[in-house]
Amino acid sequence: MNIKFFFKQMETSEALQVFTQDKLDSMANLIAEEFPVRVSFEIEKHEARVHITCHGVDKKVIEVTASTDEIHKSVEQATSKLGRVLLKHKDKLKVGKGAESNAELNIKTAEEELEDGVESAAIDADRVIQGS
Repeated sequence: MNIKFFFKQMETSEALQVFTQDKLDSMANLIAEEFPVRVSFEIEKHEARVHITCHGVDKKVIEVTASTDEIHKSVEQATSKLGRVLLKHKDKLKVGKGAESNAELNIKTAEEELEDGVESAAIDADRVIQGS
């Protein structure tokens, strides 16, 4: 995976780069390989901010940002957010390609419930007639 690191208002850190790369490697199958992942680290006053920009498997640009009081916590939060966004995006692609849309599935489910309700109502009516 091609990762470009940018440090704003702080010194470059090889350990921070390795830490971030390890976190991002776990989601390599969700990120487009042909585009670099941009990770910027910034410290402003007492706030450490991490901004990650990457491309999903369909080449859609995805950006996440996390801010905490410590840079490693910010990296963990940003990579966690990125993982959730990429998985959500991947699930949307699955639904869009070949699978039925959620609206169609909901309509079929509602129709099935309606049919089941009509049948059970007919059965209940027969029981009432026979019971009297």
